[in-house]
Amino acid sequence: MQTRRPLLRRRFPVLGNLSPAETLPEVVVGLVMVIGVTSTARLDVINTDEGVNSLLTVAFSTAVAWAIIDATLYLMNVLFQRGRWDLTAHSLQSGPHSPAERRTAVREALDSALDEITGPEHASAIYDTIAGEVAERQYRPRLTAADLRGAGAIVVVVIVATFPPIIPFLLPLEPDLALDLSNGVAIASLFLVGTLWAPFTRIRSGLAGVALALIGSAMVGITVLLEVN
Repeated sequence: MQTRRPLLRRRFPVLGNLSPAETLPEVVVGLVMVIGVTSTARLDVINTDEGVNSLLTVAFSTAVAWAIIDATLYLMNVLFQRGRWDLTAHSLQSGPHSPAERRTAVREALDSALDEITGPEHASAIYDTIAGEVAERQYRPRLTAADLRGAGAIVVVVIVATFPPIIPFLLPLEPDLALDLSNGVAIASLFLVGTLWAPFTRIRSGLAGVALALIGSAMVGITVLLEVN
C-alpha cells in the first residue's frame, strides 16, 4: 500500500524540511495576535480614515514582527540543537565511558523522547546504537543555507497567513462591518489551519478546525467583554 504523503508537504513544498510543529503553531499564534489587535480597536478610534490606517499599520506590523521573531527563534533553536550534539559527541569521544553513561548522554540530548515512544527498556538499545554513531561523527554548530531558507519560509508563511484578516480594512466598508469581517476571516483561517494540522495526528480534521476556531472566538469574546467593562 502506498504511504500517503503529508498534506502540508504536498500543498506547500516550498516549506522544505520544516515540520508542522515548526510552522502551523506559529501561524495560529500570528492569527490570534491579529485578532487581539483588531478586536481591541474601539469603533470610535477606527471610525476615521486615520484610525483605520493606524489599525492597519499596527496589525501588519504585529504580523511582521512576530514572523521575524519566530524565524529568529527557529535559527537559535537549530544552533542550540547542533551545539548540544557537538557537546555530546565530544563527551563520548573524550574518554572511556560505561554503557550506562553513554546511554544517559544520548538520552539527555534527545530529551528522553524515545522513552515515551518505545518505553525505557526498548529505548536503551536504541540509545546504545545512537551513542556509537554519534561518537564517530563531528557536529558543527553553524547555520546552513537550508536553515536560512527555512527561516525565510517561516516569515513568508506567517505574513501570508495573517494577511487575510487585514483585507476587510482595505475595502470600502464601514469600520464596524470591516471589524466583524476581519474577525470572521481570522476565525475561518484558524479553522482551515486546524484541518491542515489534523492529518499529522489522529484528530479528525473537522474537530481540529472547530477547536482552533473556538480559540479565536474566545479571544474575540474576551476582548469585547473587556471593552464593555
